[in-house]
Amino acid sequence: MPRPICGIYLTNEQVNALCLRPTRKGLALTGADAAPLPEGDDDALGSALKPLVKSLGLAGAEAHICLPKQQAILRDVTLPSTQPDELSQMVRYEAERHIPFHADRHCVGYHVMKSRGIEGSEVLIAAVDGPVVERALSGVAEAGLRVRGVTLSSVALMNSLLHVRREWMEGKTIALLCLGLDTVDLALVHQNNLIYARSVVMDLRSVLKSWLGLDPATPDREVEIEKLATACRMIDCLDLEAQYSESKSVAREDHVALVRGWLNRLVQELQRTYDFARREMKCPQITAVVLTGEGALLRNIERYLYVNLNVEIQTLNPVGELTRSLKKKMPFDGLEFVIPCGAALTDEMTGGYRIDLTPREFYRRMARRQTLRQLSLTGVLAAITLVLGVLSLFHLREIQARELKDYQDANRQLRPAVNELEEKRTKLGIIQGFLNPRNSALNVLLTINRTPGIASRVRLTRVVFEKGETVTIEGTAKTVPDITTFAGDLRQSGQFASVTIPRQEPRELRNLGETVWNFSIEAPLLSDAGGDR
Repeated sequence: MPRPICGIYLTNEQVNALCLRPTRKGLALTGADAAPLPEGDDDALGSALKPLVKSLGLAGAEAHICLPKQQAILRDVTLPSTQPDELSQMVRYEAERHIPFHADRHCVGYHVMKSRGIEGSEVLIAAVDGPVVERALSGVAEAGLRVRGVTLSSVALMNSLLHVRREWMEGKTIALLCLGLDTVDLALVHQNNLIYARSVVMDLRSVLKSWLGLDPATPDREVEIEKLATACRMIDCLDLEAQYSESKSVAREDHVALVRGWLNRLVQELQRTYDFARREMKCPQITAVVLTGEGALLRNIERYLYVNLNVEIQTLNPVGELTRSLKKKMPFDGLEFVIPCGAALTDEMTGGYRIDLTPREFYRRMARRQTLRQLSLTGVLAAITLVLGVLSLFHLREIQARELKDYQDANRQLRPAVNELEEKRTKLGIIQGFLNPRNSALNVLLTINRTPGIASRVRLTRVVFEKGETVTIEGTAKTVPDITTFAGDLRQSGQFASVTIPRQEPRELRNLGETVWNFSIEAPLLSDAGGDR
């Protein structure tokens, strides 16, 4: 099963996390949640993330960290090279020109938006102060997540826009506005290139608190996010005088003034952003505005901006474009997770923006930790193997000792019976020796008669036998070799101590006209004791 991919958006006020999982039908949204961060506690990030990791089931997942644009420098520059090695050095030098202080400790990343051949490359450069990045990296690692990269909110917004509106963007100059509860991210896009981005503190959260009749100074953790979402749905940007306020009628004018002031400032900041980009970067006229973030849930805000800007207005909600969307379970219909969604999409889309601000030292440190972890694991496994081997050896020896003891016990139990059988066999041999001695006449005659040449090549005429003495065998044979063969068979029988041929002489058979050989063989018998051995 594919591993989940997480996008985490870290602000000074809260952390938003979103989890995606690749499926056959595309990317599936498996969960999204947010948690507030304690004020003034830079070390509380890991503690705030752990409940999110547990609730979303993200332990061990890869995470793309996203930092607010207001904490970074983002510039679109043209560099006279297309080689990655040369670009890395040029990007660092170019970034230091725009960093006001502590340039040496800033983390720098870049993305090549367009390669122009011999004219060089159009590059988007980002730089963030090192301690800010280290805080994010340590907090995410403490929560049990693996860091895949560090990017910026403007870059994540661009990826969200490209993911769902790439074809619609062709030929347009677009103003991308993420209306957050605390800040507004503004980005200008021309020909699918991010040419300028800035972040403005707008504090929509305090406006919504006032509309609900709460003191704007009320701590955020004491105000339910669902109530803020309800206030967004109540406010009608084209009819602020409508009876939507939960406060007393005396204070209604103040609340309306706050909302109207926020809307007017939004239009002013957009105009100010465009004027700067037109003057410094020759940005063409804006032809469309794309809204996203929590503020995009305000009623009729699209029509309000259309009336004031006279351009096409669209709402961007990539969370709703994902399969298995959890849109209905989110207070702002998923608009609050557009930035972490864009961060999670970094490596999952073709032609997306990828700016990694993770310092190389972090990757080297992670590699060392991984190596040490693997070595530690190998050492533990080796120790376990050694212990198991020693235990197995002791167990084997225990089994062998038990088997030896059982064998010795069985041997002691069977020894009397074996001795008794040996005694009976000895007695039986003695009896058999008396009843049928080895050198009896019958055994001697049987041995002689079993020789192969008897009756065919050799004929016996007399056998003289005296028990325990020499056997004299007389007979006739057709040839001398037959006599020799017969004597050899007798030697191999094991019955005789030696076999000699003292006499062999020819004799002519007149009636048959043949010659035969008369022979005499002397064969002393082996003693009975020697045969028994």
